[in-house]
Amino acid sequence: MAFPNYEIKTYTSDLRDQIEEFREQTFKEGNHSLTIDKFDLNNFKGQVWVIFVDGKLVSLSAVEASHYTSDPDIAARVVRLHTLKAYRSTAFGMIFLPPQLEWCKQQGFKVMWWSLDTKVIGLNAIYQSRHVPLYLTHKEAYDGWWQDLVFDKNMLFEVDSRSDLLQYVYYFILEDGYQWKPRTNMLYYNHNGDVDDKTAKMLSTKSRRWRPTLA
Repeated sequence: MAFPNYEIKTYTSDLRDQIEEFREQTFKEGNHSLTIDKFDLNNFKGQVWVIFVDGKLVSLSAVEASHYTSDPDIAARVVRLHTLKAYRSTAFGMIFLPPQLEWCKQQGFKVMWWSLDTKVIGLNAIYQSRHVPLYLTHKEAYDGWWQDLVFDKNMLFEVDSRSDLLQYVYYFILEDGYQWKPRTNMLYYNHNGDVDDKTAKMLSTKSRRWRPTLA
């Protein structure tokens, strides 16, 4: 499948109305990651990218300093990715990554990372197996950078210590030789992308015992 003709843009104030329309559309699709309390354009500290197809905003992704991991000068986190349902097969989430990587390098970050709920099987499969059929179809778009993606099988992102929600961790190292060892909100546990609900609950319970002040 070929990509539709698209245009990727970084956020400027003249795109505000279109982003707000996009936000409302995501709510109708059952997505709540772009609520004002989570994504306020007036106070967002980072960079936002959007993709247009035939003049319509169909996908959004952003990058911000990684405060969760207590290393905001070192790590940048990809957040708020959403693509409208009619355009999911395009894998626009990966099309955002090259300009995001370049921006992170320009800002001096050593790591660009993101995470996905362990329960989201389809999306995790893309990043864990490099989704070979998709890669072969769009090889020219991915060669030279996609192969450097790290799926870390030694850590899990803990969004909230009071919850059993855990996420797989993916990242690019932007400085040769740098080894990323985030200090907070990570559980160090060896896995193979096979963390089930029972394991997630067990790990989260242990985490609360290890760090009772965060519970």
